[in-house]
Amino acid sequence: MRLRQLVALTDDLAKAEADLNAIFGWQVAFRDPVVEKWGLRNSLLPVGFDFLEVMETIRPDTSAKRHMKRMGGDCGYMVIFQVRNRRAEADRAKADGFRAVYESDEENYCLTQFHPADCGGAIFSFDQVLHPDGDPEVADSFWGAAGGDGWRDHVCVDRVTGFDAAILRANDPAATAARLANLIGTEVVAGTNRLAGAPIEVEPADGRTPGLATIRLACRDVDAIRTGARNCGRLTDNGDVAFGDLTFRLKDTA
Repeated sequence: MRLRQLVALTDDLAKAEADLNAIFGWQVAFRDPVVEKWGLRNSLLPVGFDFLEVMETIRPDTSAKRHMKRMGGDCGYMVIFQVRNRRAEADRAKADGFRAVYESDEENYCLTQFHPADCGGAIFSFDQVLHPDGDPEVADSFWGAAGGDGWRDHVCVDRVTGFDAAILRANDPAATAARLANLIGTEVVAGTNRLAGAPIEVEPADGRTPGLATIRLACRDVDAIRTGARNCGRLTDNGDVAFGDLTFRLKDTA
């Protein structure tokens, strides 16, 4: 099981894309017309060999729009794992009480998404690529959500090499971490609210709405990122990068 994609919501996709490029160097690799049936438009941006999907709501009656209202604007939304056997992983999670809110079985792609109320306020999804090159153990494997394999031409790792962790905030971090460990099929690292073998962590909500709050990035050039963020008006006082309710936290790995 591999964390392959994180999803953020925005009211202004064009501005989000421009700022993400100016700050992190990320390029749009794919736009999926299928999401329009859910009242959305999107873009897929490679983050190393994984992906940030940014979605804009284009109808007021969508679950994504309701989530944005709860979070107060631009925000985190989904956590997507690439798995070898979606059906087995989904059946295991369902047996543990996780409710599936959407399932899809296509020729090259299948997935199960779980209710955010069961997953710390974010939608968690198990996705399997039914394609000979869709191996979750291969860094640059085929990924149907990004159009297959053409996304490789848009990888830029000058400033960021990949995700370091997806961090949720919760009113009860220990209980939420334990619940997410059950979902993923792992354990909580003793004395922490981190999941063993998975880049998932949980922090206190401190009065804010629970959900996907922070994406920590493995960074090669923190100075360039912060300069870009400052120019875009997105640099916080503590050196993070803010996109509404969603924070990008920088981990210097240079």
